[in-house]
Amino acid sequence: MAREQHHISHGQASTPPSVMKPGSAASRGTVAVATDSALVERGLVQLINEQPQLRFAGGARSLRAVPGLLARSHPDVLVLDMRLLDDMPARSMPTANMPRVLLLSHRRYACIDAERLQPHTCTTFHLASPESEIAAALLTLYDCERKAPASPDCNHCPARRRLRRPKPALSARECAVFERIGHGDSNRAMAGRLGISVKTVEAHRENIKAKLGLDSRHALVSAAIAWLKGDLDLATLNPAPRERGRLPPG
Repeated sequence: MAREQHHISHGQASTPPSVMKPGSAASRGTVAVATDSALVERGLVQLINEQPQLRFAGGARSLRAVPGLLARSHPDVLVLDMRLLDDMPARSMPTANMPRVLLLSHRRYACIDAERLQPHTCTTFHLASPESEIAAALLTLYDCERKAPASPDCNHCPARRRLRRPKPALSARECAVFERIGHGDSNRAMAGRLGISVKTVEAHRENIKAKLGLDSRHALVSAAIAWLKGDLDLATLNPAPRERGRLPPG
């Protein structure tokens, strides 16, 4: 999150989390933060405490700690670091008492993460997004009186429109394979993790290379690593002039 050229991950909280701004706490929206980065949490706490309408409700350093945080603080908004979702199956996602969710990504293109928390996800931001935009989104989510973000009316929400930005030209499964390539998984490890065959993994790898215009295994691995770091804009890659391979049964 950037504030005038500064990222929130580089900042320090000038206002301690325990210091409340003047005004009635009951009349202010509450925002909880779940991230494994102390630096990111400090920056978010500072940003939240600088908003007269908001206050910091508490933090969690792991996904397992999120249900307890929600039960204790009942926040209006949860800022959730996407890195906590990396190794969590969608079916294991804690959704009880889930408020409106702002996902914070460390990479520019996260194909899968937003879908994994539907219908709770309201918007998503990159870590280097301007702080003013993130603050505006937090206020929008707090001001929203709807209890279910899945309401058809949410399609008109300015924050939720970010979820409809164009995605890379990869299927959800290809994104999952591409992500695991970036983590260094072998084909066999990917097959076991994703519940598909090794041949299907190999076919997905070939399809990804064709779609992104990558002509070697090294180029594929390098692109996947860069994507995870948020250093690769998939939309700028040109597909190779060859036909997409056929996908065998999983």
